[in-house]
Amino acid sequence: VPHEKELETQEKNTHNQIINEQHESERIQVQQDKEEEKQRSEEDLEQREHLHEEEREGEHLQEEIRDQQKKKQEQQEEEHEDSIKQGKEQEQQQQQQHQQHENAAKNSEEPAKNETAVGTNATASTDDSDGSTSAVSHTTSPLLLLLVVCAAAAAVVAA
Repeated sequence: VPHEKELETQEKNTHNQIINEQHESERIQVQQDKEEEKQRSEEDLEQREHLHEEEREGEHLQEEIRDQQKKKQEQQEEEHEDSIKQGKEQEQQQQQQHQQHENAAKNSEEPAKNETAVGTNATASTDDSDGSTSAVSHTTSPLLLLLVVCAAAAAVVAA
């Protein structure tokens, strides 16, 4: 009978040992699961933080791009305004030069004017030897105008 009790005790010990090993195995599995979950959670958190950081960087880059575009647009507007100013200045200079040329032309014509020719575009009629009349247009110098007037007078005298 002692041998049976010993076997029974051994059996109980073995059974308890198996149960303890199962419990230990389950405890280890639960602990591993918790560690894996914790690691996944940390990785998720890092990933979210990384995404947020990338979003902030993206927003910062977009802001920089907007600033650069705004500066470029302002520079283009400034260049356009400068171009308009230069165009107006050139036009004004051309008008002044034109006015100076007109004034110079008027001043050079004034001493040569007489009763038969007024202004720069005078027309004189002459009678040719065949009796026809031809018109001479004057757009050049006052000396040429004087020559035309003299020729007209000579033609009248000759007729």
